[in-house]
Amino acid sequence: MVLQNILCHSIYVNNNMVYILLCMPPIKANLPKGRGAKLQGLQLTTKPWLPVTEGVLFLSLRNNRCSNQQTNIRDILEGLVLSKSYVSLKEELMCDIFKLTEMLKSHDRPTYQHSLNVSSYSTRLANEFGLSEDGVTPITIAALLHDIGKTKIPSSILNKPGRLSHEEWELIKEHPREGVAFLAKYPWSYDMISMIGHHHEKVDGSGYYGLSGGEICLGAKIICIADAFDAMVSSRP
Repeated sequence: MVLQNILCHSIYVNNNMVYILLCMPPIKANLPKGRGAKLQGLQLTTKPWLPVTEGVLFLSLRNNRCSNQQTNIRDILEGLVLSKSYVSLKEELMCDIFKLTEMLKSHDRPTYQHSLNVSSYSTRLANEFGLSEDGVTPITIAALLHDIGKTKIPSSILNKPGRLSHEEWELIKEHPREGVAFLAKYPWSYDMISMIGHHHEKVDGSGYYGLSGGEICLGAKIICIADAFDAMVSSRP
């Protein structure tokens, strides 16, 4: 299955579950009518507002926020199965990740908790897509550090309850680039740079920097979906 051109169509939250509709390019095989066939563990169906030749993947994730359970850094680090590419860096990598997340927590705790949630959701989505260990590991780490660039933004702006000014919004939009610049000194981050730098890009080109379609890597698309979901179910500004 080709996943490079997936597009998050919409997200629904109902009864502690999130249902994410991912539009895909036309699929050659005949599509099932209604909610029927299973495709690599995902629910494949069609919707009346989409062309019949276009597939939609239904992904479901339990909303941990609604069950009063929050992701923590120990869960993520202990659950992180490092691929062969990272095994030789395991001790150094884990130490760096812990230091970076602690820095984010000391700067802005809500952003820190959000990052943990996004990493958890992104990992589950990547596994649902059937990605290999080599594919899941960098997504887990990139999602955990996707907002590290916000350490360059005052906490007062990050948690401002009202509408942001134009200048404040422009500053917020720079956090993916700030994150890339910040992590560039870490050799292990090279596989994650594009995911972090493009996690606010949209397939239709309406994201922060105007990238579209195949210009955005799959990892960035997955993190974008997880980021949007956590923003919807959290009480963050």
